[in-house]
Amino acid sequence: MARRIALALGLGVLAAVSAAVLAPSAAGHAVLVSSVPADDAIVRAAPPVIELVFSEPVETVGAEVSVIAADGTRIATDAPVARGRTLSVAPTADVPEGSVTVAWSALSADGHRIDGAIGFAVRVRSEPAADVTAAVAAVSASTAPPRGASAAASAVRAARFAAIVALVGIVTAMLGVWLPALRRGKATEAVDAAVRRGLSRFAVACGGVLALAALAWIPVEAWANGIGVMDALGLRQGSVDLAMLALGLLAIPLAVLGIRGRHVPALLGLALAVVSLALLPALAGHPIGESPAWPSVLVDWAHVLAAGVWGGGVIALAASAPALLGATTPSERGPIVIAVVRRFTRLALLALAVLVASGVTAALLYAESLRAVPETRWGQVLIAKVVIVVLAIVVAALVRRGRRGYGSAVRAEALLIVTAIALTGVLTGLSPTPPATAATGGPLSAQTQAAGIILQLDVSPARAGAPNEVHLIAIAADGSPAAGVREGEVVLSSRGNGVQRLPVRLQRAERGHWIGAVVIPAPGDWRGTGRVRVGEIGEVIVRGAFRVIPSDG
Repeated sequence: MARRIALALGLGVLAAVSAAVLAPSAAGHAVLVSSVPADDAIVRAAPPVIELVFSEPVETVGAEVSVIAADGTRIATDAPVARGRTLSVAPTADVPEGSVTVAWSALSADGHRIDGAIGFAVRVRSEPAADVTAAVAAVSASTAPPRGASAAASAVRAARFAAIVALVGIVTAMLGVWLPALRRGKATEAVDAAVRRGLSRFAVACGGVLALAALAWIPVEAWANGIGVMDALGLRQGSVDLAMLALGLLAIPLAVLGIRGRHVPALLGLALAVVSLALLPALAGHPIGESPAWPSVLVDWAHVLAAGVWGGGVIALAASAPALLGATTPSERGPIVIAVVRRFTRLALLALAVLVASGVTAALLYAESLRAVPETRWGQVLIAKVVIVVLAIVVAALVRRGRRGYGSAVRAEALLIVTAIALTGVLTGLSPTPPATAATGGPLSAQTQAAGIILQLDVSPARAGAPNEVHLIAIAADGSPAAGVREGEVVLSSRGNGVQRLPVRLQRAERGHWIGAVVIPAPGDWRGTGRVRVGEIGEVIVRGAFRVIPSDG
């Protein structure tokens, strides 16, 4: 028994950590990876179409793209159109010579709002007017979610996910635990009827919660993203939500007939419905945006099923515990509880193993997200979730070992799991992308190492309204100039008062060393991004945040 408890604890900790890797599949956001014209490019003629290419598909619904001339005026365009990962817009008026800013906002395939800006120049660069910053900020402001919308959306997603996990657990408790115990003669007819009644009532409640949460998702999502209700239904997420609604309503009669009415085809139909439900979070979230999508979808499906078998199974056993304890005498209760605990322990260990396997697989798919854990609010919530999951594992081990206080112990374990599920709902509304290094007053000096190259970006003296010297330096590990490095680029961007991009003109001083000068127009928090090309397609990027002070400060 001690070995089983140790194995359960070890697998539980690994499963909790694997959740830290898999969580980005629900919370990750699309990012801009390229554009036509390219960011900071100088083109010979105005482009007939401007294309923005993202890391995953985006939606036409709710998309907004503004093309802004150097003097701050908006250039008329057709409505933006999304095709897969590309969002395009065609100017319907002449694009003048000089710098052009393209501000965009769109919904990614996983339902999250993303926005940003790029810049290019037609024939020659020109100094953007202050009105450009205001115009770009207006695009972000017009699509920003209302206050409280993110919390409401997270609550709805958490309710949907909790109901799905609980329904998987109910089927697990019925088919994998209770029916085998009956076949071994561990329970009387009266006890069987009481347990079935408790499980069927809980299943009806979960089906109702899922249906209500699915109905609530439609107006909440429309409100959060500034779109109409019918537009929300037109999203990929809308189709998935309707499927959740249908399956949630279908689960109610199937549970009554299959669990309480002992109708075997209905019970098998309920099992098929909940297995299908476990697939839907992947189809509504980040996994479907991957290319190819099927590995990520299968990993997420396995993770949700495993969470349902273990976590949902605990919740189902807690829900049926009062009926079981109330229908048995002390002499009857012991053998039944032992049979239930032994059977469920085997299933829980198998589920934890699947959680670990899916987490390891997810690590290969989302390894970069691990760096965000200590740096973001997403990571802080995730750490809290991991702690709660580990506590649930400890409580579960004590329940399996002691076999006393069955009802209260299982309820405590179920409460911890419900809390972890609620935090999962919060995670879906947060981004795992780490922020830039915290802004500090004075010069910027940021450094990164990748592909055998140390890349350093320096900006000083970090004063507004005065010339600032910029250095981008690429060296090898031994301190010599890096070989094969070309095309150094630096862009400064404002972190407050909207989005403001400030490309820096660089001159190559020597191999692996570029120098430039720039006048930063306003004080406040700024971010510097330096990039060098390595070989034909590789690149190394360094980022850092700094605070610009007034020239007389």
